[in-house]
Amino acid sequence: MSDLQQGQQDWVNAAAKGLSLTAIVEQALLSAPQRNALGELEGARWPLMYQAELAQLRNDGPLLLDMTGQPFERLVAIHELFGSNLAGWLSSTLPANRLATHLGDALVCQDANDAVLLIRSYSAEVLPLLHQQVGQPWHQWLFGPLDTWWVKAEKDWQRLAGPAHSEVPEYHPIRLDEPMMHSLQHDAHAEQLLVQTENVAPEAFASDCHGERLQQVQDLLQIARTQGLDRQEDQSTFVLHSLITRNPLHQRPEWAGILRQVTDDRDTLENALAAQEGA
Repeated sequence: MSDLQQGQQDWVNAAAKGLSLTAIVEQALLSAPQRNALGELEGARWPLMYQAELAQLRNDGPLLLDMTGQPFERLVAIHELFGSNLAGWLSSTLPANRLATHLGDALVCQDANDAVLLIRSYSAEVLPLLHQQVGQPWHQWLFGPLDTWWVKAEKDWQRLAGPAHSEVPEYHPIRLDEPMMHSLQHDAHAEQLLVQTENVAPEAFASDCHGERLQQVQDLLQIARTQGLDRQEDQSTFVLHSLITRNPLHQRPEWAGILRQVTDDRDTLENALAAQEGA
């Protein structure tokens, strides 16, 4: 059975059981026509970033669309309209307005040092990792009221199942231990660099697709690490400079000398580049 057929079957089964059906749309990279189309869609919608502290991010953050009572073909049409900006869809025992608050709470987590962090818990890069942590006390809370959660990965869809409890289990904040932080750090750093580059030089990317842009950043991050850049500051400089100049630093003829200045002299990559350009 294909993903499309399995998804349609899940949708029909959820509707027959009286569950809510919702979709998550990433607003940050929507074009003006897509934003206009979003406003005209049938059904109520709620921002996941409902918290007052996140008000400035709300209009570009994830949005939950209530699609309860609508046919699966409408979801297919929304996917065609928004492409990779459709992050996924869910069936749940919670009505859409309560589900939006539930998923909004899941955007906030604590690291091993009790620092509060924001994570894209609904994304293909993060959600499957969270779903694997069945021994964590927050796992039952997060996935308890969910029946199925289809998340959109780069090239395909991934299906995650929940127990569909009628009552939401007791709230436990998502806590990321060291192994999870290590697994998510690559994504968090890449996301940060992606936003920085989009703000100053969106033309640096080869694609308008969020996933493809993120992959472009992640590829450069991996190259920076394999080149021996172990400080996050230097990795950021490597990625941003490579993207904005459209000339990967490690492919420049003077790269070996720049790298020696960073690794042997323990200078920053930014300083080494400035020295090279001033020579």
